[in-house]
Amino acid sequence: MNKEHESYQFTALDHKVQELMPDRIILKSLTRWNDAYKEFPRFVMEYLVARFVDPSNPVAGQSKIDRILTENWVDSSEKELIKSRIKEKGVYKLLGSLQVRLDAA
Repeated sequence: MNKEHESYQFTALDHKVQELMPDRIILKSLTRWNDAYKEFPRFVMEYLVARFVDPSNPVAGQSKIDRILTENWVDSSEKELIKSRIKEKGVYKLLGSLQVRLDAA
């Protein structure tokens, strides 16, 4: 985990901006706690951090993001697993860059 965010001190201006636009402010250091996520587009990680991470206590939000990405990130090589989950549940949320073709037969 990146410790850089622990030393950052919010200024009065930071607090004001955070109060007015909480979903627009992202400490970049909070997006880089896990090297495994370098493959994700930065805007994806920034969105997830803005949505789930509290800068004053980032660990819980980062754990939630870890769980979301572990459960929903798929590679095209896992197509049989994806198909199986869709058949079981009817709906399956996933994150990835895939090409899909529906065979209704």
